[in-house]
Amino acid sequence: MYGYHPASVEHCRHVCLQPRLGDGLLFNPANFDVVALNPGGRRMAFALFLALTTTGRLIARW
Repeated sequence: MYGYHPASVEHCRHVCLQPRLGDGLLFNPANFDVVALNPGGRRMAFALFLALTTTGRLIARW
């Protein structure tokens, strides 16, 4: 793990997700996160920006 010391999130609520093949996960990058190593294969990741305008229009940039 890198980026922050684990003690900095000891007081926070933790969520553990078990994704299956084909699942995708969207989360707020302002929250701390960590991804465990995948001993059984590859992990694919990409980043994008999603936002709602004041008129309710969804904007996506990648």
